[in-house]
Amino acid sequence: VPLGLLIEGAATNLALYSEQIGNAAVWGLNNATIAANATTAPDGNATADALVEAATTGQRNVYYVMALTAQAYTASVFVKAGTRNSVLFNIYDGVANHGVYVNLLTGAIGSTYAPVVGAVVACPNGWFRVSITFTPAAGTWSFDIYPTVGTSAGGETYTGSVGNALYLWGMQVEVG
Repeated sequence: VPLGLLIEGAATNLALYSEQIGNAAVWGLNNATIAANATTAPDGNATADALVEAATTGQRNVYYVMALTAQAYTASVFVKAGTRNSVLFNIYDGVANHGVYVNLLTGAIGSTYAPVVGAVVACPNGWFRVSITFTPAAGTWSFDIYPTVGTSAGGETYTGSVGNALYLWGMQVEVG
């Protein structure tokens, strides 16, 4: 039964190239590469990218840097397990991490770096929408996506194997 009109405030995605994670115009990489259009995205198109790790010891990630003002934000990204089945979705202020570790087989949240609030929504075909809500100090912040070994603090530092990957699509950063 229709209950009436749903009115929501307008929201703008502040992340450019959100469906082209790894686009060198705005995205950076550490010890990893991006394989573009590697699998089917949540919208049914073959536009999801693979974050493929390098065989190095340390951290590997894809990141997006932007200036933020002192107000509430919510950032989200769709993530799917590949040969890596856990992820850290994080925002970094140049001093400390603020993010959540997620098991990409179950959707369970592991460790968190306060003061973010993390959430995970299961989507069809093994995808999870991982989000973090936070209120930063004004300044330049980095949104980071790390493949991890496990879902506890420090899991983003390990010895990688050539070809291990997880899938990413649809990064979104909005005020509120």
